Amino acid sequence: MRVGLLGPLEIEHEGEAVAVGGGRLRALLARLALDAGRPVTTGALVEAVWEDELPADHVHALQSLVSRLRRALGDAALVAPAPGGYRLEAQTDVQEFEREGALELWRGPALADLRGYRFAQLAAERLEEQRVAALIATGDLPTLEALHAEHPLHERLAARLIGALFAAGRQADALAVYERTRRRLDDELGVAPSPELQQAHLAVVQGERKTRRTNLPAPVTSFVGREAELERIDELLDRARLITLLGPGGAGKTRLAREAVARHVDDVADGVWMVELAPITDESEIVGAVVGALGLREAVLPGMAPRDSLPRLLDVLAERETIVVLDNCEHVIAGAADLADRLLASCPRLKVVATSREALAIDGEALVPVPPLAESPAVTLFADRAAAARPGYVIDEAGREICRRLDGLPLALELAAARLRTLTAGELAERLDDRFRVLTGGSRTALPRHRTLRAVVDWSWELLDDPERVLARRIALFTAGATVASASAVYGADAFDGLAALAERSLVQVVPDSEPTRYRMLETIREYGLEKLEAAGELESTRGAHARYFAKLVAEAEPRLRGPEQARWFALVDAEREHVLTALRHFGELPDARAAVALAVDLLWVWVLSGSQQEALTWTRFAAAVPGDADPEDRAILEGMLAIAALEDHPDQPGAEATLKALHERALPLDDRRRPLVALAKVMLEMFAAPEERACEAAALAHPDPWVRATVRLFLSVRAENEGDIALMGEQLTAAREQLEALGDRWALGMALFFESGRLILIADLEGAEAVLEEVREALSALSPDAITGMLDIRIADIRTRRGDLDGARFHITRARERRDVGRDDLAFIQSMEARIEWLAGDIDAAAAVLEDALERLGRAPLTMPQAQHGHALLHSISASVAAERGDFEAADRHFAAAYAAGAGTKDMPMLAAVAVAGATVAAARGERVAAAELLAAATAIRGAEDPTNPEITRLDVGIAPPVTRADALAALEAAGSRAAPIAP
Repeated sequence: MRVGLLGPLEIEHEGEAVAVGGGRLRALLARLALDAGRPVTTGALVEAVWEDELPADHVHALQSLVSRLRRALGDAALVAPAPGGYRLEAQTDVQEFEREGALELWRGPALADLRGYRFAQLAAERLEEQRVAALIATGDLPTLEALHAEHPLHERLAARLIGALFAAGRQADALAVYERTRRRLDDELGVAPSPELQQAHLAVVQGERKTRRTNLPAPVTSFVGREAELERIDELLDRARLITLLGPGGAGKTRLAREAVARHVDDVADGVWMVELAPITDESEIVGAVVGALGLREAVLPGMAPRDSLPRLLDVLAERETIVVLDNCEHVIAGAADLADRLLASCPRLKVVATSREALAIDGEALVPVPPLAESPAVTLFADRAAAARPGYVIDEAGREICRRLDGLPLALELAAARLRTLTAGELAERLDDRFRVLTGGSRTALPRHRTLRAVVDWSWELLDDPERVLARRIALFTAGATVASASAVYGADAFDGLAALAERSLVQVVPDSEPTRYRMLETIREYGLEKLEAAGELESTRGAHARYFAKLVAEAEPRLRGPEQARWFALVDAEREHVLTALRHFGELPDARAAVALAVDLLWVWVLSGSQQEALTWTRFAAAVPGDADPEDRAILEGMLAIAALEDHPDQPGAEATLKALHERALPLDDRRRPLVALAKVMLEMFAAPEERACEAAALAHPDPWVRATVRLFLSVRAENEGDIALMGEQLTAAREQLEALGDRWALGMALFFESGRLILIADLEGAEAVLEEVREALSALSPDAITGMLDIRIADIRTRRGDLDGARFHITRARERRDVGRDDLAFIQSMEARIEWLAGDIDAAAAVLEDALERLGRAPLTMPQAQHGHALLHSISASVAAERGDFEAADRHFAAAYAAGAGTKDMPMLAAVAVAGATVAAARGERVAAAELLAAATAIRGAEDPTNPEITRLDVGIAPPVTRADALAALEAAGSRAAPIAP
């Protein structure tokens, strides 16, 4: 039998329509059909049919109505008795729709002829939501517009419509939809737009489209010629994985590489990323440059250990379809070749395009020589650049002669064209002729191309006046470009006019959209300038001035990175990252231990804000190893940080407890008034080395620096959560938020808000939690907008799951997975949520497939870092629940044991509470209701809250066990988790 509910009630049996008359009879059939194939209790049926007008003997009244229904259907077996009630043996269009999403099954409003019954009204509203969700998922703009007219207050629909309108170029209509919806929500419901709707509106206001996944800069000048090279690179990208563009300086390798890979941005799933190696000065910095270019620096929350940069890079790119461009490899050729070899071996879908003056010389390398431009494109390039320098210029014979003499070298042509601001083409050709005659004895035809470029640069240099030459050679030291302030520091006077003059002559380029304005030399000209700097005997003095300037900049910025100017000062320091590291290296080479150690200590908070934790360890080790005297307190800070990092990497190493106690004792006498981070370090060390003491905690709460008083509460809130004191956690976070808002530290405020969202979820304030997550996004937007975006999406997916909005949960968890910085550890969290969503949706096979893939991925990495332990605990917990639902209790027990072993290793109480819920799910599936209830009680005691919106808990109907102490709860969980041999990670 088939029952139609997606419209007026319809019944078909053996191909024939069946008439069922009478309101109550049809209501009974509809209520059974809503749970077709599953038992419906007597109480539920009586309430559905009679509502508030119950008959005196409702049991017999229901039996009588069931008998009538069986006669009407013509087959008594279709309404079968079931434990506690009845079961309808039928298929329904609702089941088919929920399984396949077939919108054509709808014949009109669901249960249209039974809306007078409360159960039917509620079911119809639920089904309508599903229909709307399915229509929304189509993304069809006309469909969305028609649907919005039917459901003007449906916020997710409005958000999707706004996005579709904007994508279609109808920005004004998108904004109008938002404003209309906002007004109606306020007028009719008295509520503000949801965070999702606000985010859709903000995306339109900010012009945020689905951006292409690339960091390629937008071209500011036209690209000329190179058709053969572009065709060759296109062809190689189809079959080769390492392509090196080979040519002399000034040949245009960088611009050719950009143009070539830009053609593939939309074809490569995970983007095209340009890594500029010119600014780095040592092979040890190559991995950091790649990590930075890909945006893989991560925010590390309290309690998280940093991850090594190279393993993280290999991990993130392991299965990504990506093109990485390594630009200007020649000065770090061995390191670039080694990294390219490692990347290609570990990342089968990765392709590398390199530019260099020499080949990388590793297996699989395909070379693309970059020769000078042929005559026709050379003339076109010169004419284009000359017209920019001298508006109205039209190429003439003198211009063609210039192009021939410069051998088609793009950089030489651009430098020469810049001279047309003050010379005619004829004068320029004559001066070039004189210049070449001096260099070559009149034999222009024999002039090698690299000497041609040298001649043009040399000639351009000699046309500068003396102060301009001094400035030019000194700013050649700046690998990442100079600002007026930093250039003035090495020049010894105001450099503004001089930089403007150099830009006029194309010896420096203004970096587009830089703030403050940055002037950068092309690498070929910078190398020339460095020669001149050394020849003038100014190399060491300029390096010293350079290092002192950037050390002073960091020292000036350090206290301002914890206040209202945080974003501006962080941007200033982050933009000078390469120069700051050059300064630190210079202090190490002198050696000047005092300056090196002081700079490294000043950089500690910069590294926290940027998420560059591994970089912090690398350079801290470098500074700590510089021989000589340093400030004792600064040295103690660095050595303590290195010891803590070693413990984080290997928390179970022998003597860890003694090391912590020694660190705590060494930190106690340090003066933390000048170094606020030391006050926080004392509190953290006290928590682990002397947990029974509270002296450092009390000192921090009374510290003269209000930032310390506010931020220490974040540590205390984490401890309170782990101790199950959710009320105290809330008190600490409320105080922290109020103080941090007053101080203007957006980063620390973002962390406080993120922690608060977790607390709100625990106490069932899902709306508040999602609103707070939007505040997190706003707090971090000006500083590091992508730092914890993935974590935000995972948490929003959890909230949507708890609300029963599985479509919304899928959207956010899919978006989290698409983040380019997702590695194996992060993916374990994401896939555990993916599996949880599918399991709760009833698709056990899909959940099992996700879990199998996730455990296989996580198993490739050693189980050493805390993140991996968390991943194993989460994945085995969900695996245990899924296996139990399938009836495979042997596998369920082994997964549960593995989850407990990994969870216990984390010492994370909320994680152990999640493991306990998995154990309860396994016990309930086995029919052990008492054991399940006891494990749920244990979970409540461990986490310190009931977690009433957790669907893994609410779906279990096992009764309530008496409350237990946390100690008894942990003992019970240990006993349950130790019964079976765990599945090996």
